[in-house]
Amino acid sequence: MIERSLYVKNLLEGKGSLDSVRYIANELEDSIESVFNGVAIEIAIKFQNDSMSFDDADFAINELWSSMVEYISASKQNSLPELAYSIYDAFDQGEYQHSNEIDPIETFTKPMLATIFKTL
Repeated sequence: MIERSLYVKNLLEGKGSLDSVRYIANELEDSIESVFNGVAIEIAIKFQNDSMSFDDADFAINELWSSMVEYISASKQNSLPELAYSIYDAFDQGEYQHSNEIDPIETFTKPMLATIFKTL
């Protein structure tokens, strides 16, 4: 969806916000949770298709994470959207060396995303 694509662009520019997610949800007549999941999927797909670097995808998913945490706090929800959280976690695992001998992106992020995609 074009709205989600524009939001991903805004995330990459550090301009993501919960208000933007609410606007997209309203425009799509969809839930906020669904928008979070859809945007997270779009980020993951762009990374897997090599149209977005790990650093850009990680930055975008961290920006989305901030909006998700704000949403949880503001709405008194008990949990984050599961799919978006799983994608966030996959990128989070690629942010640091788990040991000196492995590439965390190849060892953790990519396989975790592949597993997520199998469930879609």
